Amino acid sequence: YPVCFHSFIQSIQMTNPISRLLFLAMIPLILQSSCREAEKEMARSRSFNADWRFTRDSIAGAEQPRFNDSGWRTVDLPHDWSIEDLPHQEPGKTIGPFSKESPGEASTGHAIGGTGWYRKTFTLGKNETGKRISLYFEGVYMESDLWINGQHAGYHPYGYTSFAYDITKYCKPAGEANIIAMRVRNTGKNSRWYSGSGIYRNVWLTVTDPLHIAQWGVRITPEAGEGSAAVNIQTSVANEGSEKEDVMVRMRILDKSGRTVADDEKGQTDGAGDTAVVSHTLKFSNPLLWSPDSPYLYRAEV
Repeated sequence: YPVCFHSFIQSIQMTNPISRLLFLAMIPLILQSSCREAEKEMARSRSFNADWRFTRDSIAGAEQPRFNDSGWRTVDLPHDWSIEDLPHQEPGKTIGPFSKESPGEASTGHAIGGTGWYRKTFTLGKNETGKRISLYFEGVYMESDLWINGQHAGYHPYGYTSFAYDITKYCKPAGEANIIAMRVRNTGKNSRWYSGSGIYRNVWLTVTDPLHIAQWGVRITPEAGEGSAAVNIQTSVANEGSEKEDVMVRMRILDKSGRTVADDEKGQTDGAGDTAVVSHTLKFSNPLLWSPDSPYLYRAEV
């Protein structure tokens, strides 16, 4: 919170004595509000779940930016179309979302798969110019294709793993609308009794500098006993810029109350287009060990 506190001090110096007294009474609210805004600006990822257009149809051409999706439903993610009632109910054949004609029959709970399309519009701000833009999908069942402004950005064939795409090169300049389209296909012959269909977990828009901690770029391996703990942390720093950079990785371990129990920093040079792996081992005494009766947790910050 150094930036927030600096602004707070400047504000006090600009007020007269009476105003200063009123201002001091508002310190907690001012600090809380301004620091929350600062945290928002520093956030690496933001939720991308709201206001998607959806249709359950295998139509062609929905990846094109000019495609008219005004007749589609608006949904928020996570979304699963397999739990929604089938559009045509036939007595003795369909009940709600279930059908006796499902490809997987009883082994998949008589759920119907099929093809679904999702579309969303977003705009980048001026402060995001020169940044790296990526989309992180926590889970999509099953086969998915992604297009950004009509350009194919990726294909993911499996429904039980998370995945991310760097979409920087497909995005338009700040202030111009970008169109995302995703086609999801579920053949209905699945490995589990009920798999669901669609973008069934959260989606995140991630904005970073060209020099940044890579996706899934922090690996933590702790060793702890009654008297001491040694926490090895490996950090992968990706340099997607055009020049080499001097990297300084700072690390700290915090206890449950937020107190720092160990910290360290280490520098390294990261060449253009390379990923540098920086390793730390942080040690501290008398760790509180986790157990079902005392589920105490520490937090690592990189």
